[in-house]
Amino acid sequence: MDPESANNVCNSSSSPLSVPLLFDSISAKEDENKAGGSSVALKVVIELLRVVAAARFGVFMFRIWQKKKREEQHARLKSP
Repeated sequence: MDPESANNVCNSSSSPLSVPLLFDSISAKEDENKAGGSSVALKVVIELLRVVAAARFGVFMFRIWQKKKREEQHARLKSP
């Protein structure tokens, strides 16, 4: 067998090996997309927690304001 035909045999046999490598890279990209999906879900959960925290803070501040107004009204009613 001459060296050129040996190279052709090696090249032809290496091409089927490159097909699984191609599928491996596609599989790796799918794994990255799955990980990206979970990071998106994590960002959504964090954002929802921020919204809930802001709403609770708003309710807390409203109750403080309401208590202050009630005390002022009570003081006005008490003093003749």
